[in-house]
Amino acid sequence: MNKSRVEAFTDAVVAIIMTIMILEFKTPETDRWSGIIAEVPYLFAYIVSFIFIAVAWYNHHYMFSIAKRITKKYIGSITFGFLRCRCYQFQLRGRGVI
Repeated sequence: MNKSRVEAFTDAVVAIIMTIMILEFKTPETDRWSGIIAEVPYLFAYIVSFIFIAVAWYNHHYMFSIAKRITKKYIGSITFGFLRCRCYQFQLRGRGVI
């Protein structure tokens, strides 16, 4: 499979994951600081998830720079990596952060 096509596809998937993460934010019910402060746990979870995904994305691009060819096994590992990236926010929610 063409390396540049897979790389472009994975960039698009990471962008979609980050967009879905921001949709988890809720609009405060009031325009006062108390309404905004109530959303701080969501903001914290988003920042932590964003950092993890950004590191995974950087490592992914590094692997693409040294890869000579793309195999089905590598595509399977990329798919599993996407699943892990999407689950970061759910992991934080399950641990009571949000």
